Amino acid sequence: MSLNKIFGDEGPTRAPRMITTRTNQYLFYRCQEKLFLQKGEDRNWEEARVISPRVDKFVVTLDTGFRPHLVVIDRGDLFHLTGLEEKDAQLKEQPIFKEEGRTCRNLLLSGDSKGGLHLLYSASDPDKTHWWLLHHYYDGNRWLEPRVVDFGGAAAENPGCLAADQTGNLHLVYTVDEGDNTRLYYRYFSLSTLSWDRAFPVSGYGGPRFPNLVVDRQQNLHLLWSSRQDGHYYINYRQLTAGGWPSGGWRGVEVISPPLGSPAFPLLNYREETITAGWVSGGKFWQSMLVGREWHEKIGGQEIPGYMLIFSCHPVDWESPPATAWILGQGPLPQLELVAATAPQQPGWDPYFKELNLYSKHLIHRASELTATKGHLERSLEAKQREMFWMSQHKRKKIGALTQSLQQKNRELQELEEKLQQTIDSLKNKTEKSRREWHEKKKSYQLQVTQKEEESRQLKQMLLEKENTIARSEARIQELQKSTLRLQKENQLLQRRLEQSSPGIRKWLGKVFQPRQ
Repeated sequence: MSLNKIFGDEGPTRAPRMITTRTNQYLFYRCQEKLFLQKGEDRNWEEARVISPRVDKFVVTLDTGFRPHLVVIDRGDLFHLTGLEEKDAQLKEQPIFKEEGRTCRNLLLSGDSKGGLHLLYSASDPDKTHWWLLHHYYDGNRWLEPRVVDFGGAAAENPGCLAADQTGNLHLVYTVDEGDNTRLYYRYFSLSTLSWDRAFPVSGYGGPRFPNLVVDRQQNLHLLWSSRQDGHYYINYRQLTAGGWPSGGWRGVEVISPPLGSPAFPLLNYREETITAGWVSGGKFWQSMLVGREWHEKIGGQEIPGYMLIFSCHPVDWESPPATAWILGQGPLPQLELVAATAPQQPGWDPYFKELNLYSKHLIHRASELTATKGHLERSLEAKQREMFWMSQHKRKKIGALTQSLQQKNRELQELEEKLQQTIDSLKNKTEKSRREWHEKKKSYQLQVTQKEEESRQLKQMLLEKENTIARSEARIQELQKSTLRLQKENQLLQRRLEQSSPGIRKWLGKVFQPRQ
């Protein structure tokens, strides 16, 4: 597989994949939309056979029983295939999910220490304006409904890496493409609660790509990725150390490569308690080994004009989930799992499998070195025992310091309790004083209300009397008005009679009513 193909966003998912169990090897590769499987057993390789006539994408892993599991995507449908280890047996196919109208990519599959499987992939809508990062969990009998780990808009690419630790918990690193603000994010999955925690940014900006993640026996996480800055490409490393603060947590980002002139694809392996990092750029290969907390270069800029990449899944031990690594083909480069062969452009992998058979013999030969390894492990055990003794002494000192700190905190807590009690007493006194003042004011207000009510009653009585007086006056006025009308009528009658009387009588009346001088 050429470098330009590897460096597509889904390049790593298109690489051949090899599963290594205790006795067998399974090599999966895709050619002309067909998925091939070739099995190696007892140093002999069987003929390659087609296990799926049409596959868009595929991913494989081992469970704790070292049985291979295959997940494929065929036109948007996800299928789980088992029974791969049985010769000439019919494969068992189980549908997982159907993504209606959405494109699936960036498949990740891992087993856990409880016998389960975890499938993660990104799905995007037809316009590629929204994406979802989904997680399917297989509990050993059935696939549960998918859950959304993350989602977003804009770019719909989320290439990442997945690793399981010895407790069965998952560690996920994935890319969120936001243009110039593209970053890598880390999430932790708890197998006991079946829940994901919040995303944590683990890289700066600079277009991080191709994250690679492994977990060592001490539950430390080792993360490798490629980035670009100032026109050059770099390989970055970051470690998540197990334990609490202050010794545990994410360490700072470390650049472990020289400036590279072309895109680099990082390879991160963990074998025999050793972390090795390699990267391929411009037809050259570099390799470094982690010793303590420092990286030491082992291979620098070695020419490899033709090569291929194989994604490998192999067992670590009976208690831990299987580990993953990259195998680089072409050329016997030292201290790295290599297969001296180059993948042909079409079916016919005989030269490759011959060299892969040699590599299998090499693995079997390694079993003869177990005696020497045992001595090394015994010496390592003694060193660990000394280290544990030192750690116990260190813990005693630390416990003493913590005890003193606890006593100090207890004294501070007592002072805080006394201040709190004083504050409560002060508030009680102020509350009682306010209650008394309020009671006095209430009595005063009630007395004023009573007085105002009495004054109001008196005013109402006076108003009623005035209204009665006015009513009597109005009645008297009406009587006077009636008397006036009656007198007016009598005057008018007298006037008419006077006018009708004789002149003598009028003369006499005039004298009578003549005013006196």
